[in-house]
Amino acid sequence: ELFSEGTPQEGITIAFEDVSENNPNLGEGITNSNGKCSLIIDIDDQTVAGPHLIQASTGFTINYTIYFLNAPIEINLTDVDPTIIDKTVSSNTRIMGVLFDPLNGKGVPDGEVEFILLDSSNNKISLAFTPDSDLTDNDGDYNTIVYVNDHVMNGTYDVRVDFNGSFHVGSLSGVFSQFYSYPQLSDSSSEISVDIINPDAIFLDLFINGYPSDDFSNPRVNRNTSVGFVKFKKYLYTILGLGLRPFSILFSFIKVLFE
Repeated sequence: ELFSEGTPQEGITIAFEDVSENNPNLGEGITNSNGKCSLIIDIDDQTVAGPHLIQASTGFTINYTIYFLNAPIEINLTDVDPTIIDKTVSSNTRIMGVLFDPLNGKGVPDGEVEFILLDSSNNKISLAFTPDSDLTDNDGDYNTIVYVNDHVMNGTYDVRVDFNGSFHVGSLSGVFSQFYSYPQLSDSSSEISVDIINPDAIFLDLFINGYPSDDFSNPRVNRNTSVGFVKFKKYLYTILGLGLRPFSILFSFIKVLFE
C-alpha cells in the first residue's frame, strides 16, 4: 500500500526485490485506486531455505518485510589454514566453509556459524577463538580469520563449525536489521584436526555452583540467598627442563551473597 498524507496513491510503480538473493529482482506492480498492488512469488525447489528479506520501493521510499522458508539447512567445514598453529609465531588461523540448502545446493546467507574447538575427549574448549562466530555472506560462505586465545594449551584438537538456526538479517543500507532464531534447523559440520603449540598457556577457570564459566544462563538464584560453592582453577603451563609441567591453584570456597 502506498499513501501520502493519508491519501492512497494510484498509478505508482512499486519494485519488489528479494534482498537475500543474489538475483534480487522479483518484479513490479502498479498501485490501484486504493494505493495497493501485489505480486505473486513462486516458492519452488530453487528457492533457498531460510529467511528472505523482501524490499518494496518507489523512488526513495522503501519498506521491508520477511518470510521464512522452513526447509533443511546444512553446514560444511571445507578448510582450516594453517592446521598447525604455533602461537610463538602467530595465533591466527582461517576457518572456511559454507552454509547451504541441500536440496538445490544454494548458499544460505545471514546465518550465524559458531567456531568450536574440541579436545581429545570431544569436550568443547571454552572461548577458544576470537571471534567465536561469524555470519555467512550472500553466497552462504564464511571465511574467517580467528585468533587462538592464550589459554588454549598445547595439543591436538578438532575444529568443528556449528549452526544453531540463528540469523541476523539486514538491508545493505542498515535501515532494516533483525535477529531470528529457528533452533530446529541446527546442524554441525565434520571436523578438521589441528595442532596448537602454546608453551605459555595460562587458563583461569571459574565455576559457580558447578556451572562452568561459559554457561551464561546458570545458576539462577533468588534474592537473600547465597551461592554456596564457587571454585576457581588456575593452570599455568611453562617449559621447564624436559617438557611441559602443570601447576594448579584451587580456591575451593568463596561465598557470594546476593542482597
